[in-house]
Amino acid sequence: MSIIYDALKKMEAQRKAGKDKQATPQSSCDEQDSPEQQETFLAKIKKNRTLKLLGIFIILLIAFFFTYKNQIISLFSPAGRRKAMLQGRKIFGFQEDVTQIKVKPKVYEGYLLEGVIYDEQNPSAIINGKVLRKTDKIDDYTVVDISQDSVQLINRKDNKVLTLYLPL
Repeated sequence: MSIIYDALKKMEAQRKAGKDKQATPQSSCDEQDSPEQQETFLAKIKKNRTLKLLGIFIILLIAFFFTYKNQIISLFSPAGRRKAMLQGRKIFGFQEDVTQIKVKPKVYEGYLLEGVIYDEQNPSAIINGKVLRKTDKIDDYTVVDISQDSVQLINRKDNKVLTLYLPL
């Protein structure tokens, strides 16, 4: 036991003399340390706490993003928000009134697709207030295809294809 006691005494004497401070980093602060050493130690503790809190915040932010990824993306466009509401999804737990979300209709070369009456045998589209079916003409364009949310028009003179989409 005396060997262990002597070794501990020797280590304590070295610590007081400041010889072992370069060999092992200081992990605690004593009252015997100088004020500069105490301030340095407290600054390290504050820095470590700040880094840990920042790391936790970043992890929570990433988890939040992956949890609400679709809702976050939907928030950036009114059409996306309206589509989400029509599908019955709630954005961050709040259900908005779909009628309050205003979407500017897209007009392609002066043609506005106002609605589609879709039937597999006889689909119809309302373009600029006119009800059109396949092979009907509007100005220089002929209706080629009518789907549930779009209409394809073709200009036979220059073979230009124009696709009109319903606003969401």
